[in-house]
Formats: sequence, structure tokens, C-alpha cells
Amino acid sequence: AAAAARCRAEERLPVGPTGAIAAYTRTLRPDAARGNAKPLLPLPRPALVVCGSLHPLSRAQVAALDCPRAGLDDGERAVRSLRAGADLVLATPLAKQVTAATADAMAAQLARTAWDWLRRGGAATLIVLGGDTAAAILGARPLLVRGDVAVGVPLSTFAAASADGEPPVHIVTKGGGIGEADTLTRLLPARG
Repeated sequence: AAAAARCRAEERLPVGPTGAIAAYTRTLRPDAARGNAKPLLPLPRPALVVCGSLHPLSRAQVAALDCPRAGLDDGERAVRSLRAGADLVLATPLAKQVTAATADAMAAQLARTAWDWLRRGGAATLIVLGGDTAAAILGARPLLVRGDVAVGVPLSTFAAASADGEPPVHIVTKGGGIGEADTLTRLLPARG
């Protein structure tokens, strides 16, 4: 917010992440930015959380979630869990060193698995951690950014119905090192 106010005072326009642009927009019309916006939270459930990021912050955020985890080979169990209304985490195994080719192959495998589980399991929200993972899962599909659910964490939907049959889903993308330790638990609070 301070950087956005400084940009406005210096008659500069920020370019980059949605968090900075949202903060700048609030300097233009602070009254409209607050009261008239449709609430973005709570996110529709169940959610499929896909973490391809190896960043320690993303891994800590995922570990803090109170929901089942599934591996790439747990398809039937994962689909049953989502159909039953449970949030679910799909994360790549941790590795100390990853080559570019291995990272690309893993992101492609995560993308195939995530779409299969979304189509068959009916998750209402897809949360993707890691830029390469988001690129692999979303590809060139046009998205409509609805706003931020946390600083630098945009919420999107597909811009139009897809011929590929993608399910209607809310999409949250978060860079590996973005957020706080409790970012995901605030987005997906435990249900009682």
C-alpha cells in the first residue's frame, strides 16, 4: 500500500503482480474499492491444492492444511475424497536437486493428474502453488482475474466455456515464496 501511494504521488503506474496493481487501484478510488466489491472469500469447497513448488514456505503452507494428501498414483482414492466433499492436497515429492527436464516432466504429470481429478472429482476450487506448476496446469487458457484472496494471490475463473470440457472452477494461483505461513489455512479454514 505504501509503494502504491508513492507511485500515485510520483505519477507513476505500477506494472507487475496483481497485489501491486490492486493496491494502486485503491489509491484511485478508495471508496469504490471497498464497499462495492463482491466478497471473494470463502472459497467454494471442496478444493484441490496442487503444490509443485519446492520453496520451503509453500511446503510449510501445505503442511499446515488439515486435509488428506494424495500422490500421483492415488487417483481413485483422490476422486472419492473430492466427491465426498473433502479438500485434497497433491504435492510433488521433495527433492534436493531437480534438473530443468525433470521439473518440466513433473509439472506436466501434475497438470494431467490435476485435470483428471478435477473432471472426475468435482472440486469447486483449484489452488496451485508454484509458477511453473500453474503454467503447466493452466497453459494458454484465458482467465478472468476476479481479485486477490491474499496479497499477491489472485483468484480467477475461466474467461469462457471451454471446448475441452474444463469444469467450472475457481482458480487461485500462488507463487512459491508468496504469502505467510498461514496463507492457505486462511483460504481453506478447517471445517467442523
